[in-house]
Amino acid sequence: MLKTHFWVNLLTISSLGFWLFLKSETFHWYLTDENIYYLLARNLGFATLPYRDFFYANPPFLLILLKISGFLFHWQVAGLRIIPIGAVLVSSWSIHRLLKRQIGLLLAIPLWIFLFSYISLRASTHATGINVTLMFIFLAYLFVREGRTTWGAVAFSLGLLTKFYSITALPALLLGVFLVGGPDRKKKILVFAGIVGVSQILLAVFGTLLGGKAFWEMNLWYHLAKPESASNDFVAVFSRLFDRNVMSFLVFLLCLAFGGGSLLALKRQGKPLRPPSEIRAWFWVGGVNFLTVLLFLAIQKRVFDFYFLLFLPSIIFLLGGILWFGTQIEWGEDLRKRFALHGGLLAISGFLLLQPILPMNWRVMMRDPQSSPVAYWDHERRNLDELVEWGKKLDFPPGTTVFGDSATTPLFVLGTDFKIALNEADTNSMRFRAGYPPPEEFIQRLEESRVNMLMVRTSLRADGKETLNGMFLIQEFGEYLKKEFQPAASLEMNDRTKVYLLARKPVNE
Repeated sequence: MLKTHFWVNLLTISSLGFWLFLKSETFHWYLTDENIYYLLARNLGFATLPYRDFFYANPPFLLILLKISGFLFHWQVAGLRIIPIGAVLVSSWSIHRLLKRQIGLLLAIPLWIFLFSYISLRASTHATGINVTLMFIFLAYLFVREGRTTWGAVAFSLGLLTKFYSITALPALLLGVFLVGGPDRKKKILVFAGIVGVSQILLAVFGTLLGGKAFWEMNLWYHLAKPESASNDFVAVFSRLFDRNVMSFLVFLLCLAFGGGSLLALKRQGKPLRPPSEIRAWFWVGGVNFLTVLLFLAIQKRVFDFYFLLFLPSIIFLLGGILWFGTQIEWGEDLRKRFALHGGLLAISGFLLLQPILPMNWRVMMRDPQSSPVAYWDHERRNLDELVEWGKKLDFPPGTTVFGDSATTPLFVLGTDFKIALNEADTNSMRFRAGYPPPEEFIQRLEESRVNMLMVRTSLRADGKETLNGMFLIQEFGEYLKKEFQPAASLEMNDRTKVYLLARKPVNE
């Protein structure tokens, strides 16, 4: 048994080591929404608070974590990456603890799905909150499994204080408390629900005191008012994710075949097919979590790729239960067949999951560029460091105010002496299309503040023409840009993306 534990621990540590090696490519700035969170976290303070002083459509805990990390590491990208990287490591440790005793070395497959699925690997160092949310959810499951209901409730409450979509795990967690709670299960359910309820009441009171009506507008009504998007409906996003994560689906099907074959072998050996209570709990919890996330996605007007990561707890538990059957087969004194079967399953799973990670010309499968339009390494190399370096060389007075594209402007301000206009880093087009606030009202505020500059990001279309991105596709902002501003500097970041810094036109124009 000790020898088995050693190999299981070694396999987990080796997997995490390889994951960290891959993520060593991430210590640079990205072209993502995480830059919004970084700038909001840096500006966070007693004089600049969410809801009251700037738009923030989430609970505040993620900003607090990023504020601490940024302060400790002087807002360097490597230090800020500690939050999502640390969250993934804690989640991996939780998965290891949850599955190790029951399925041994086979826990590597659910762990690899968590670490190396395309969508998971790609998002695992983005500081937008999904990694921290999953960390608290996995910790909550672990604490519940170990009978530490209070700690489970605290962990889950912290998840809700990070992102509200953590709520998708609540039914499965309550079911978990019921299934493993023993004679005191009713009391434990009340304790769990009570702690979670109190945390949300405190958040509501704190948010209302801080932002009043704005807290509810940003955290409730805005999400309900988000405009629909054909490219972001459930079917479109699932189709896109299936193409990029097809190897993970194949691994899941392989495990299903392994589990089905194991059931037949157990039946031939005359062994009971009904799993013990803990394994049955995995199936119940995984199934309920799956249905809850599916319902959550079905009611969303816009579905984002990272929402599908909320299925990961379901996949982990369901795979764990399926693989358990393979650990119950009697092999007699000759264990070579077991090693061959389990080792072969691990080898094939690892081979499949490696395919999207490898450069295109190294792959055995997925060699058609259309089947994997955005390779992992291509994504990691979407480097924005040059934007910061370019900004430092520009000759403008310190404190010059700038406003614009939500993916680039916050990072530009974070790395230079420019100042974000109106403290508004989150300028995603959805908030303006939803009316929080209407574009005309926001433009009036910009004019009252006499914002000095705008930052615009353009993309090159297939016909060779440049097109605006984000908020400047909204008619009012596009007209405001053309009427009041003119190009002052530009940076061509790659063959398809360009950034413009625009200054106000002279008054006589």
